[in-house]
Amino acid sequence: MAKFLRSVAAFIADECGYPASLYHALDTTKQFYTEFTTPPPNVSAENIVSWHEWGTQDGRLSGWRDLGGNYYGCFDIHYPKLAQFAIREEIPFWSCDIQDVVGLLFSKSNLDRFTSLDDLVETNSQEMIADISIEGMEKNLAHDEIRIIHQTPSSDHFAHYAWDGRVFLMNGGGSHHFSAARYIAARLQHPIPLTGRLCTYRINPAAVAGLRNDFSMFALAGEAFSAFHRAMDRLRATFFVLKMPDPYVHHCYAVLLPRNEPRSRRAAKALSEAGVFDLGEHLGDLVARQATQHVRPSMAKGTQLLSCRPGGY
Repeated sequence: MAKFLRSVAAFIADECGYPASLYHALDTTKQFYTEFTTPPPNVSAENIVSWHEWGTQDGRLSGWRDLGGNYYGCFDIHYPKLAQFAIREEIPFWSCDIQDVVGLLFSKSNLDRFTSLDDLVETNSQEMIADISIEGMEKNLAHDEIRIIHQTPSSDHFAHYAWDGRVFLMNGGGSHHFSAARYIAARLQHPIPLTGRLCTYRINPAAVAGLRNDFSMFALAGEAFSAFHRAMDRLRATFFVLKMPDPYVHHCYAVLLPRNEPRSRRAAKALSEAGVFDLGEHLGDLVARQATQHVRPSMAKGTQLLSCRPGGY
């Protein structure tokens, strides 16, 4: 009887706009509290959280709301800020020193295992760094799979993810020889200039500001989504959902609750009070961080901004 009475009380509270079912779900579903931490840095470009691929190219945002007639269902809206979430800037001829490159895209070794390119070559290619001399350095640089040096125009290019701050060589091969040449050059204090296309990816501050103004945003563990959805259904509160970027895409969702709807605001208050991860605050922190992260000015003359367009595609 007591359980039945609690259910009735929760039903009445939800109908009146108080998120009783959501509070209960938060108290009983530990999966709401997802571990949402930035992956430990390593030398793999694929380790970067891919915020440049987040959002939707067409600006479509999908969610659930009260559709009337005692029916709670899904709907879409057009929200252009999602199509503008990331900015891609391209410089066709950017120059740097080899020491400015701290990570790679491709290697026969598992790049996730290494925190530096020196670590990579010391672990897996000792024979390539046995000769610490100009000759040893040049022997490694002569490897034809270092396409950023030997191919014009090169299929390799540089990438800078502003929220991370590092420069990666998006290579198709030659990872060990490149890293060995870099290793030897550092010990000889010998410059090795590199020139190629630079793609810089940024989170659009205006898009983040717009999203945070319009929505309370949280990162929710995938295991908790069903409980969250049921509670929002009972509350008849509007929310939107997006998959999170890699590497969180398989176990985490972004939920967006409109600030202009009272029931959604109360649901957001419950999530915030319970300590569910505040995605809006996290994005604000990333925008602030990327404002302090800059690549060195190119040593090449005549560089130009080739493109500045939304998205990371």
